Amino acid sequence: MGISDFLYRSFVRPLQTGEGYNMVNTFIYGILLLLLAFATVRALKRAGIELNRRFFFALVPFMLFAGVLRALEEFARVTGAGVLPHSYLFLTPGIYFLTAALALLCLLAARRTGEGWERRMQLGGALLLVPLLLIYLHDVYLVLTGSAGGRAALNPGAFAVILAAAAFFFLSSSAVLRLLRISSPENLLLMLGVALDSASVYVAYAMLGYAVEQPLTHALLGVHPLGYPLFKLGFYLLILHLAGGEESGDIWLVKLLLLVLALPMGVHNTLQILLGV
Repeated sequence: MGISDFLYRSFVRPLQTGEGYNMVNTFIYGILLLLLAFATVRALKRAGIELNRRFFFALVPFMLFAGVLRALEEFARVTGAGVLPHSYLFLTPGIYFLTAALALLCLLAARRTGEGWERRMQLGGALLLVPLLLIYLHDVYLVLTGSAGGRAALNPGAFAVILAAAAFFFLSSSAVLRLLRISSPENLLLMLGVALDSASVYVAYAMLGYAVEQPLTHALLGVHPLGYPLFKLGFYLLILHLAGGEESGDIWLVKLLLLVLALPMGVHNTLQILLGV
């Protein structure tokens, strides 16, 4: 197998067919995410921008944006309908670069407004999110009216189960945070993101028979359907316990990466399952 064939099998074909991830592209995408994160941090430090709680929450709308966008892309790929087209730009790794570029543009614009720019950056992200939510409602309308070609069917039952399971995971993990005395707003948000991600993956695999894209996720679910939720919730709680109450820039970078790897995925999975694609 030549290099071109290897690259096609590892990176191009998974995007074309929707089969998702393999060991090779998962590793490379992980490296790209880390490089993007550290390059971003260096650029922020040079610009005199501190990683802190305000900046952390300013980025939340952009992570929601990425999750909704990914669900819309999946709907377009499966049904051929919807407003947004099926595009590699809306898939990994393109969606990371797109979201980071939009966040950077909002940051630059907000910084020009002076003190309190984090709130205005957060508002910018929310304004970007609103059109995607309207498009999602339009996709729901297409499914309800049969305009999606019969390749999608709303699944409110599974959606409700995901929300119930996510609530259970979140309440359980937030109780652990309180016992560890690290129940801060950002830590609660992290556990909410991982609870939604864990619940959506569990329901998709155990109840709906969805194929699992991530190799590690597939391996954990293969041990037991609860293997992935227990591992991911436990891993996040361990990292937050080790971080304690420290609030250095490095800790905020770790928390941002943890949020990136949970909240957008949970939103994407949940909205995709509701659309029945």
